[in-house]
Amino acid sequence: MAKAKQAKNQKAVTVNYWAKIEESRKPIELSTVDFLHWIKTTYDVKIDEYNRKEVALLAQYFNNDADFEKDGRKLNKGLLLMGNIGCGKTFLMKCFSNSPKQNYSVVRANEITEQFKVFQSLRKDDEQDLFLKFNRTTRSKTGIFNRQDAYGWCFDDLGTEGQVISFGQNYNVFQEIFERAYHEGFMPNIHVTTNLTGDEIEQKYGKRIRSRMREMFNVIDFNENSPDRRG
Repeated sequence: MAKAKQAKNQKAVTVNYWAKIEESRKPIELSTVDFLHWIKTTYDVKIDEYNRKEVALLAQYFNNDADFEKDGRKLNKGLLLMGNIGCGKTFLMKCFSNSPKQNYSVVRANEITEQFKVFQSLRKDDEQDLFLKFNRTTRSKTGIFNRQDAYGWCFDDLGTEGQVISFGQNYNVFQEIFERAYHEGFMPNIHVTTNLTGDEIEQKYGKRIRSRMREMFNVIDFNENSPDRRG
């Protein structure tokens, strides 16, 4: 009798344990208003007339809010944040890097080209592996809200990176990254911040890449009169 009771208690403990594990894996559901409040208070985000609309759009997007899709925007595309130096693009993307939608890592564009420079004299397979790295989700710590450990990428400060010279030829790394991301359907997992204008993007990466980027990204354009928030 005692053994049966002990076994029953042990089974209850086991069931309770696995119930807690399953509960810990469930995404946290919250309203966009509550999510935005969490972002503001956690990261001390200053919201004013110069960024109110942009921050609200980010909160909608990263909370998978259908209201984001008004005016032609799409939740199944990435984000392209454009604006003057110091308007807060990078800071905000770091704030939203853990979100209900998908987590991502923020990496500076020039750091990526530096990684490619290391592989110039190595095997072609190594270079291919590096391309795959930036066109696939990576694994990192579990997200706060969605409980996933798959991370996408935010390429920060696009346009500041240098060229990679391979066998005497200039090699535009991001032309290739965007082409591969486009054909691999990796669009919702990539975001970009840049100080470049649309015309400057076309001049640096070509007309075809600019056209691809229109399909890949929702553009969030910050107010040209936005103050420099650094310092």
